[in-house]
Amino acid sequence: MTDEQLINAVGVRVPGDVFYQQHQENKGQPFTLGVYGKTGPQKGTGQLIEAIAKLKADGFLCHLKAHWGGRGIPAILERIGSDDLSGVVSVEGYIPHWR
Repeated sequence: MTDEQLINAVGVRVPGDVFYQQHQENKGQPFTLGVYGKTGPQKGTGQLIEAIAKLKADGFLCHLKAHWGGRGIPAILERIGSDDLSGVVSVEGYIPHWR
């Protein structure tokens, strides 16, 4: 997968060289993303799950480590299971900063 394909897959609208000055290949090593916070439509959780599913379908080795909370967790876990993403997405709880 090229940088341009990756950027299009996750919906980012910035040039690839913003993150890497030189072209980076996946080289068979999984790329790990981490996210922390509440889930929900306004938080982009669904779009993130879609992007991970597309990356997996395209053969890009990617893992998502999510420390999520909020009322949307049951629906997100169901979607992860139904999209067969349990091998590439791990979800654990989080401790809100106000506690």
